[in-house]
Order: sequence, then C-alpha cells, then structure tokens
Amino acid sequence: MNRASRSKTKKKEPTGDREFGKRLRELREEEGISQVSFAKTLGVKVKQTISNWERGVTMPTDEKMALMREKYEFNPVFLKTGKGDRRVKHRNNAVNEDNRRAGVELLISSPILAEYNTNFVKVNVYQGMGAGNPIDRREYDPIDTVVVPRKYYNSHIIYVRVDGDSMEPLINQWAIVAVDQHQRELVDKKIYCFRVPDGGFIIRRVHKRIDRIILEPYNTTYASEEYNYSDFEPDNIVGRIIANVLNPIR
Repeated sequence: MNRASRSKTKKKEPTGDREFGKRLRELREEEGISQVSFAKTLGVKVKQTISNWERGVTMPTDEKMALMREKYEFNPVFLKTGKGDRRVKHRNNAVNEDNRRAGVELLISSPILAEYNTNFVKVNVYQGMGAGNPIDRREYDPIDTVVVPRKYYNSHIIYVRVDGDSMEPLINQWAIVAVDQHQRELVDKKIYCFRVPDGGFIIRRVHKRIDRIILEPYNTTYASEEYNYSDFEPDNIVGRIIANVLNPIR
C-alpha cells in the first residue's frame, strides 16, 4: 500500500471531564478500594473503564453514578461540579419513615428477579421528571428498563427517571419512581408529579391548608410554592408517586 492510499485514523476525542475524574479518584482512594473492587461493585466488567473515568477520557452513566451514591455515598453533584459535600449523608431511618408516611413504597430491583420469579416484571423507564427546577421533556420513547414487582405493573403506572435534588434524601437524583396516573386527587403529605405552566414536570410533597395548597420540596435549600385553591389547576396533576426504586439495575 503506497503512502497516498493509506487512510488516516482520526483520534477519538475524549468525552470525559478531568476534574470529575480527579474527584472520583480521590473519593475512591479515601474509601480504600482498588479499581478492580470498584468496578466489581458497580457491575463494570472492564477495569479500564474505571481508569478512563478517572483520567477524564469517558464519563459514567447516570445509572453508575446513582450506584456510586447508593454503595459509597459519593455525592454526584460534588463529583460533577466540585460543589457541596463530598459525600451524601444518609438518614436511612428517618427517610424510610418519611417514605412510609408519604405512601411511597421502596422497591429493590435486580435483573435476576425477572428471569426466575414470575412475580417480577421488566418495565420501561422514561425521562422527564424534575426534582429541582422543572424539566421539560417531550420525548416519549423509553430510555431504560427496570425490574419491579408485578403488582406495580399496570398501564396507568409509569416509571420515570428523576433529575434534580430538591426531594433528597427522600427521592434521590437519578432515582426511578412510579407514578400512578389514576391517583390524581390530592391527599395531604403525599408526593405528586405536576405539570408546570412552561410545559415541564416536577415532583413535590403536598400540604393542604384551608385556603391554599403548598407544594413543598424535601430539600430545605429549595423554596416551597403556594397556590390559592381557585388558582390551582387540577389538570396539572399527573399522578401520585407510589414507589421509589432502589438500586435500579437492569
């Protein structure tokens, strides 16, 4: 092959973030775990993947970020921005009790369950629910799948990935929640998905007062919103959050 006929291979551009990688490596080393152990816990088959994350070559998926949070309490916001606490401070007992009061069932997901147990089923997950600022999503194609108990599988129940931290630690960023579209009548202290005027969607806990409705975030760094009953549009209620999928591994 002569020099003129040789094709040049274009070098692939990195898709990662060096600062993210540096922070991830620091947290992993603080935890005292090797790249091999870290990869195994996160379900990553190739150790080189961890190295690529830490060198800023590639970025982990939202699913892997959520798993880092669940397994090691690494704060995704700190990893991405360098802001906030390095680790998420779990308050498991209080959070579990608050979930119970809000009528939110905590579901454990595993791909093996759908293969060997007929009481579990794999369902589609959609993108589009804000737990921070409203998220405007107009795509209706599923972005993922998750395994849930069959009793939580119904045409009026949709599974949506959460984007934002205003409901933390009750509902974490990148969590997958089940929205029952048949439960649209507001009940005090329950959690609902709402449409907002600009066309987006958001999650809030409801407090009903004699003269007004308060939509409250769980994270106190966010402000509540208040509406007079006469100004509140029932059609903006998408449905009640009935379940929060923990460890949402496909």
